[in-house]
Amino acid sequence: MPAAGESPRTLRTRIHEAILLRGAESRAAALPEATTAELAQLAASAQSRFRAARALRDAGEHGAAATLYREVARHLIAAFLSFHKRGSDAPLEAFQNGVEAGDFAGFSPQDLEPGAQLRRALDLAAAADTLFIDALSTADARAALDAVDAALSRIGSAIEARTVQQIRRTRYGRILGLFFLVVMALGVIGYALLAPNNIARGQPVIADSYWPGSARADALVNGKNESPWASATARNGKAWFRIDLGSAQRIRGALVVNRKDDYANVNQGIVIEVSDDDRDFKEVARSDKSKGPGESWRFRSIDTTARYVRVRRLAGEGGFALSEIEIYGG
Repeated sequence: MPAAGESPRTLRTRIHEAILLRGAESRAAALPEATTAELAQLAASAQSRFRAARALRDAGEHGAAATLYREVARHLIAAFLSFHKRGSDAPLEAFQNGVEAGDFAGFSPQDLEPGAQLRRALDLAAAADTLFIDALSTADARAALDAVDAALSRIGSAIEARTVQQIRRTRYGRILGLFFLVVMALGVIGYALLAPNNIARGQPVIADSYWPGSARADALVNGKNESPWASATARNGKAWFRIDLGSAQRIRGALVVNRKDDYANVNQGIVIEVSDDDRDFKEVARSDKSKGPGESWRFRSIDTTARYVRVRRLAGEGGFALSEIEIYGG
């Protein structure tokens, strides 16, 4: 959502700039080549020290962290002035004077008031000795360094140290990434629209019998492929599971996932049968092929209407165990 007071046009402009980086490219193109090289060197030097300073701060080494933050501040301020074509032999003073005069977008004289984050960063940058930080309590030292870190991040974000070529590569990478995201999103939407509708999921299921300790047959239509199986019949049963679709449904296909243990080969093929009254069943599909652990029988050419669907083992001995049943309709 747009921030309070931010128009949709402004938000679109910000998003557009975040992707295409036209403004960043214009700013980089306006700099002389020597300035760009200097900026890159200063930014790289500041960035490496920035990472080290943060690691020391987080480790509680506040004195050492302050020393590095001071170096980061001096490098970033020099880079900032170079970027704004305000080179000076006294960069800290020149930067402060520019902020006081309101010359730098994003900074105001209020940032120089006592206790402000930028004020703390400038005081640290000008300090001859940073060990004063060790005289503070742990909480106060951490708060001071956090304030300096925030101020330096603001300064760094106001500098464009990339070359035009680097910005263009970043833009092309973002456009390509956005393209792939759109393609992936369309693929997900297409799959959701075109994927077969599993009308068996969550419907009541019964088995002709149950293996001692086996889960109820409803586990076969919960959308999960349990291991070693979801439900199993007793060894001496008729070896079937029956799904109640709730009402007569158009049935177009089915997928039956075999058990996943070393006894998967006992299911030597299966039969799909349907009924309107749960008494008289007729066969609509079969496969006499054995499947390995976790493999599936797929039936794509079923075209019938029925309320009850029964999956029966075609051949083999022992209990009939499966991991999942899906019935496709619509």
